[in-house]
Amino acid sequence: MAPSIVKTNRPVKIPLDTQLLAVLWIIATPDCFRSVAARLNMNHGTLHKIYRNIVSAITHDANKYIQWPSSEKKDEIKDSFLAASSYPGIVGAIDGSYIQIKQPRGDKLTEVGSMHDARVFRRSPLSSSLQTLLSTDEHIVGDSAYPISPQMMVPYKDNGVLTSKQKSHNIKLKWIIVDHICASCVLHNVALEDDSDDEYNMEEDEINEVFEERDTDFERMKQE
Repeated sequence: MAPSIVKTNRPVKIPLDTQLLAVLWIIATPDCFRSVAARLNMNHGTLHKIYRNIVSAITHDANKYIQWPSSEKKDEIKDSFLAASSYPGIVGAIDGSYIQIKQPRGDKLTEVGSMHDARVFRRSPLSSSLQTLLSTDEHIVGDSAYPISPQMMVPYKDNGVLTSKQKSHNIKLKWIIVDHICASCVLHNVALEDDSDDEYNMEEDEINEVFEERDTDFERMKQE
């Protein structure tokens, strides 16, 4: 990834390892730039420059790590879904997520967040490609906001008269909901391919200690 980092006229004189750790901290925690800069004894503006360079380097290889699965990979995914939910033929899950961005210049934004998930899906390239990407016995799963189709499995809408079988179907799909996403898709997929990830696992006490330190930093900054 190092060759992809943007070169500037005034290079950041901070070790690359430290730069990576700083950006990973920003991506994986709710800490603000000011908190991370104070923790790592960095200038606030320098951290912003580091963040933009590192994120640019990560996304440079996005197509390598975020792609439609091969036939072999789809078989692995189907086996995993089958083991977890007893549903055959599932090759993936879909949902919507709000991501805060700066408003592009010249764009007038009204009724932010009002576009329905189903409409977003219909306007996406994936919607028109599913028939060619999936075989007749394969499908993806989504919540009840999405339209049902041979390629899209969704829960039954609860109108008060669901059968026991339909209720069981809905319960099985609930495990797909993700409570919290703390890292980008690229870093997640890179970690999945890393055979040495065990050495980076943290115990629960260590994780709690990290967040306690963060909360202490926030309180200190409020008092300053």
